Amino acid sequence: MNPPANIAKRMRWWLLPLVAAAAVPVIISTRASTVLPADLNNDGKVDITDLSIVLSNYGKSVPTGDVNGDDVVNITDLSILLSNYGKSAPPVNSQSWTSGFGTFKVGNWPSGSWRPYADDSVFNRQLPASPRLASNSSAIVAKMLGWGLPAMPPVGVGDTLYDYAKPIYYPQAGDPLYTLVCNGDGPEISGGGYCEPGMSGMQVRLPAGARPAGWGQVSTHPTLDRHMTIVDQATKKVYDMWFVQSIGNGRIVFGGGGVTSVDGDGLGSGAVAATWGSLAGLIRAQELKAGRIDHMLFASTNCVSGTVLPAVGNTIACTQKGISNTDAPKLGHVLR
Repeated sequence: MNPPANIAKRMRWWLLPLVAAAAVPVIISTRASTVLPADLNNDGKVDITDLSIVLSNYGKSVPTGDVNGDDVVNITDLSILLSNYGKSAPPVNSQSWTSGFGTFKVGNWPSGSWRPYADDSVFNRQLPASPRLASNSSAIVAKMLGWGLPAMPPVGVGDTLYDYAKPIYYPQAGDPLYTLVCNGDGPEISGGGYCEPGMSGMQVRLPAGARPAGWGQVSTHPTLDRHMTIVDQATKKVYDMWFVQSIGNGRIVFGGGGVTSVDGDGLGSGAVAATWGSLAGLIRAQELKAGRIDHMLFASTNCVSGTVLPAVGNTIACTQKGISNTDAPKLGHVLR
């Protein structure tokens, strides 16, 4: 799956029913490949099939066959296709949790060929070419788009009131050792967090100076999520934390969290509302530089009308915002 180009202007959404095989929030570009322009069917080459798609939709105002994303199939799209006809996409190494794992540290970050969780994880499975749509897909999409177009990913907001990131740390053997303390506390609006049984009392290492998201806004904006994730490369364990309250005196105190394995399915954590691993669906700079993302992407929305697997938690219902739950998406729905 190639990273979306100009998400806010060019994306089309269809809603999929949530099934265990592919049940995570995901944004997938339905336009031509950003790695190989005019590869309309994303098979890695521009050939007669792509040409047929353009010609069969020529003159129409439809996304299918629209190479340049201006919502009309015309001579411009045909010209781009012909200039790339016969070309094949450059080879891209398939992503895997094993790629470079064990060597990550400051200055040696995971490369674009790395991704967390097993290949058969729900986050790493590619959707079928013609997935079954939810019966009210169009209504749900219309409701979501009524809340506004998808926003571009925020950048440069670290330690501001918009810092809802999920910083990841890869400690080394000589880093300070801490005992985890999960107390279930959280901002008043959240009602507290979920602590995975047995997580309190576990010991982890953390680089000196490490801190959660929004750490500089603790006093002025106390309701920030303050996520932090620690990846132990020796044990393959991933420690996800939410609402970190203090780091010091040999302890990391936080409001909710869970533990997953970097080579597992990524489910059953406790730092995000859906209770899957915090690494799921994150986009890293190294992936963008490599030009390819072979996993599903996490997305958030205004509110939801319930929960579907593999999400098992809960979050803000639309009725809590004075919005009808009718045709609202559910926590865990898949977008394509």
